[in-house]
Amino acid sequence: MLIDDDKEELGELEIEQRKIEQKPELPEKYRDKSLDDIVKMHQEAEKLIGKQAQEVGEVRKLADELIKQNLSSKQQTRQEEPEVDFFENPQKAIQRTVDNHPDIQAARMATLEMKKAQIQQRLAQEHPDFGEIARDQDFANWVKSSPVRIKIFEQADAGYDFDSANELLSTYKQLRSVKQKQTSDEGEVTRKQNLKQ
Repeated sequence: MLIDDDKEELGELEIEQRKIEQKPELPEKYRDKSLDDIVKMHQEAEKLIGKQAQEVGEVRKLADELIKQNLSSKQQTRQEEPEVDFFENPQKAIQRTVDNHPDIQAARMATLEMKKAQIQQRLAQEHPDFGEIARDQDFANWVKSSPVRIKIFEQADAGYDFDSANELLSTYKQLRSVKQKQTSDEGEVTRKQNLKQ
């Protein structure tokens, strides 16, 4: 029995020595690379993983918002008025039927489009550059900086209110021209001081 135990101990020692002597096989992409190169590859991989994680987070937020919007729109449709019985309230039933008729809805949409086109035409006459101003980031920042201007912008945009749009554009143009004049006046003063020197 003593002999068998010695053989088993030798067998285990040999196995451990063989494990130590054998070097692990490196994947092909790591062979012939220095430690610095491998560290650099690892850091770049971590950056890429971080960027992808951020993108996944943004997509999840958007998906959550879409789900919330869908749920809220479903709840709103469920909260609509119940079907009106014609015999209980004939006027209301007729009015609802007329309001929900596709031709009436199409006429309302056409009227809204005409109103929108008329407002745009009036704005183009009053402010030929209103399209450029509306796309200007400075204008957007200026509108967002005041709750009153945000409300006026919403009235102009969603309600197709010419007076609101005209007020915003006129005020913005006046402020912009004052700032440009101040800048040019400061430049003129600086230029005159430089000439005197």
